[in-house]
Amino acid sequence: AGSKVFLPEDKVTVSGSAKGGSGNYTYKWEQTKGEGATIANPSSAKTEISGLKAGVNVFVALTEGTQGAKLNLDAVYFYKK
Repeated sequence: AGSKVFLPEDKVTVSGSAKGGSGNYTYKWEQTKGEGATIANPSSAKTEISGLKAGVNVFVALTEGTQGAKLNLDAVYFYKK
């Protein structure tokens, strides 16, 4: 699922969680579509993303070392018009 953010907003807080697996969760937020946004703390489960530009901005959180874990993302798709 995703959230929509519209101009003039240019920042949003996103969060993710993992459960199961080893319990040693490492997060890595990345921008996969769009450009120029700043992810305040890409290695945190919850972080602020600022500098969103008009168009479609897509962010995903990757995890490492969590074999068998399930990842839940709060908000990962942002659209600006």
